[in-house]
This record gives sequence, structure tokens and C-alpha cells, in this order.
Amino acid sequence: MNDTSSREALEQRLLRAPFDVDLRSDYAELLLGEEAYENALAQAELVDRQAPDALRGKLLLARSLHAVDRMAEALAAYERARALPGFEPIEPLESMRSTAQPTRAPLLQVVSSGVASAKVVSIQQVAQEKLRFSSIVGMDELKKTIRLKIIEPYLNPGLFARFKASAGGGLLLYGPPGCGKTMMARAVANECNANFVSIGISDILN
Repeated sequence: MNDTSSREALEQRLLRAPFDVDLRSDYAELLLGEEAYENALAQAELVDRQAPDALRGKLLLARSLHAVDRMAEALAAYERARALPGFEPIEPLESMRSTAQPTRAPLLQVVSSGVASAKVVSIQQVAQEKLRFSSIVGMDELKKTIRLKIIEPYLNPGLFARFKASAGGGLLLYGPPGCGKTMMARAVANECNANFVSIGISDILN
């Protein structure tokens, strides 16, 4: 079996079992071997979200980030992998770790009301950008539906088109204020590595 048919067979299996972490890890490994680094990173990020305590997922994420020259994030993922049971050092991440210089976290300094306000907004934006499905407790069935209808087709459009799988469309989230609709929508955007714009009804009617 050649590389192309092997990849297609793996993609077909993944379509049938999108939540199989081992299968998705194999697919990420295959993409790394084919030097399809951006696609490998997308798969590695999914593996890491589906199995946040899995050593293989952390290493795949670190290797993929390293391959696309996102060195700081690669080092952070590699450090998390080092704390997990069964870890074994791998190059060139180990060399990168040994030469990395420690950095200090930025501090919030209140200089004036205007400057402080700008810095607080920046910190809030960073917190919002980190909101993922793993940050939201419960709603597992909704998360699965969203992943199958929105996230997977968005991240892997060619995969669904190739096998003519039914995917995509929209979802209507409804409920009283404060039930988590906007939080879920923001998490979906972050899962897709997309921007999130919150627009209220007053903005539309204004």
C-alpha cells in the first residue's frame, strides 16, 4: 500500500470514528512525516484537547509547533510533556529546552486611568482567547454536535469533501441570559482558531 492510499484509508477510518484519539494521533504522525505541518498541528491540537493528559498528544503538539516555528509554544508543550509518566527526551526539542532563557511574566502597572484601562482590556482579551471546550464543564452532547457540524468541517474541509461526508451547517443556541450561550460560541471560535465577534441586537438595530 503506497503512502497516498494509506493516508486515504486512515482518513476514512477517522471520519467513521472522529473521537478515536489513537487514530487521530496516527493521522497527525502521518502528516508530520509528509511535512504537512499546518495540518499536523491542527490534528495535534485536537488530540491534546480530547486527551489533555496523554503524553503522546503533548509530544505531537510540541513537535508540530516546532515544525511551524512557533518555538515558545512548542517549548511550553514540551515542558508539559516532561511532567507526564513515561516521558523520554526527544531531539531537537531537548536541545531547544537546554538553550532557552527563562522569561519573566509581564506585570500590570497602573500608571494612569487611561493606560490602566488599556492594559486591563488586553488581559481580558488574553483570557477570552484561552477559552476552550475543556474550560466548560458538562454539555458533552452539545460539544460533540458542534465538533461534528462546525469544528471538524472548518479545520478539515478537504477531508469531508473528498469522501462526500455530510457536514457543516449552523446551530441555534437559545436560552435565558447567563446560561452560557456566548461562552460556548467563543469557545467554538477558539477551537476553530478563528476570531470571535460579539454583536448585540442593539448594534444591529442602531
